[in-house]
Amino acid sequence: MKKLAVVVGIVVLGVVPVCGSQQAAAGNGAAFGTRNTRDCGVNADSPSAAQLQQAFICESEVYTPAGSSGAKLELVSGVNLQFSKTRPYNPNSDAYSGIDVRQPVYDVRGSYVAWTCFEPSNNPYGNAPRAGKNCWKYLGNGVSGIAFRDTFGQWHVKVCCVVSADGSNIVYYPPPTNEY
Repeated sequence: MKKLAVVVGIVVLGVVPVCGSQQAAAGNGAAFGTRNTRDCGVNADSPSAAQLQQAFICESEVYTPAGSSGAKLELVSGVNLQFSKTRPYNPNSDAYSGIDVRQPVYDVRGSYVAWTCFEPSNNPYGNAPRAGKNCWKYLGNGVSGIAFRDTFGQWHVKVCCVVSADGSNIVYYPPPTNEY
C-alpha cells in the first residue's frame, strides 16, 4: 500500500466519524474488477491531518447498490490534502448542512482523483461499461474547501471541484486496483 503525503499545519480537537452504512459492504470491489472501499475506522479525540484526510476518503468512497442505472462504486486515489490553521466559521462561505457554527473550521486545499465505477455489462451494443474499462475518472487538481465539525461532533471534509479526465466526453477507464 502506498503511503499518502500529508502536509499539516493544524491541531484539531474532536471526533472523526467511524464510517458506517456507506462502508458496510466490505469486499464490494470484486464485482467491479477493482479494489474495495477503504476501511474508515478512524476515531480519535485529537485527529491528525492524516485522520482528517481519512475522514475525506471515508465520505468519498461509497458503494451504491443496484438502482435504475445499476450498482456503482465511488473511489478516490492519490489523495493529498493540506489543512490550514483554524479560523472562525463564516456564514457567507461555510454554509454546509449540519455544520456546528460554534466550532472553528479549517481551510483545505490539495488534489485527488475521483472514480465512479459501474458493474461491467455483457451488452454488446451501445456505450455500456465493459470488464476492464468500466470506470469514469475525474481529476481534482487544485481543489479547495473546508474541514468542519457537525452538530453531532463528527468531522467532515468537503472540497470542490473535480473535472472529467477526458474533457467533455465520457470515457471508460480501467478501474483502480491498488491506487491509494
